[in-house]
Amino acid sequence: METAISFSLSLPKAWDELTTAQQLYVYFLLSEGYDAAAIRSFCLIRWSGIKVLATQGKHNFLVQLGKQKGILSASQVAAAATELSFLNELPPVPIKAESIDGHESLPADLMGVPFEKYLCLDNLYQGFLQTQDEDIIRQMAAILYDAEDIRLNKTQTVAVFYWFASVKTMLRSRFTHLFQPFDPKLGNMLGSASLSIHLQESMDAQIRALTKGDVTKEAEVLQLDTWRALTELNAQAKEYEELRKINK
Repeated sequence: METAISFSLSLPKAWDELTTAQQLYVYFLLSEGYDAAAIRSFCLIRWSGIKVLATQGKHNFLVQLGKQKGILSASQVAAAATELSFLNELPPVPIKAESIDGHESLPADLMGVPFEKYLCLDNLYQGFLQTQDEDIIRQMAAILYDAEDIRLNKTQTVAVFYWFASVKTMLRSRFTHLFQPFDPKLGNMLGSASLSIHLQESMDAQIRALTKGDVTKEAEVLQLDTWRALTELNAQAKEYEELRKINK
């Protein structure tokens, strides 16, 4: 009879420690609809080099790790997999697939990318959050990889979503005055005209703030580096907050 096996593993501690292959494996599991606990367990088995040789009842597995064989319980796997709990959250810094369908990507953090492209991406992203229409992700990929005819499989669709979602996470932490919490009332506007109007008004307001009402500067503003534009908008938002506090 095989005995219980004990093991010591070295696992990634954060998203930025994952290899490209490991990232894609996570995205594959997400695209297949596995829950967080299953994803952590699958990743633990795959990245540790543990080979499952056979099942032993409902909750035990005959496994091999290197030259060692033994019984590994489901509870052992679940406990060890908590080391991968960071996978439950969005990456705090942008992580991307360098190329898709033969097309090279924009910079991960969108630094140097025209503000106009960022605005388009943000509108599409907000639209996807409300409708869950995966063709919207393909439209985002067309911008992010500068390829109108780009094709995505399910894993790549998740990868594109995670890339821009991680960009948004980073920008919220960097430009705290500009990016306020999302209005929960918009959560009920699934694909509605109200959401479209809100997004258009938000985009128009940002452009007006940068042009200071001078419509002749709109084309110039849209070609600004995204980070330069957001830095200015964040500064203006901070000034507005300070004035509002003074005038209370």
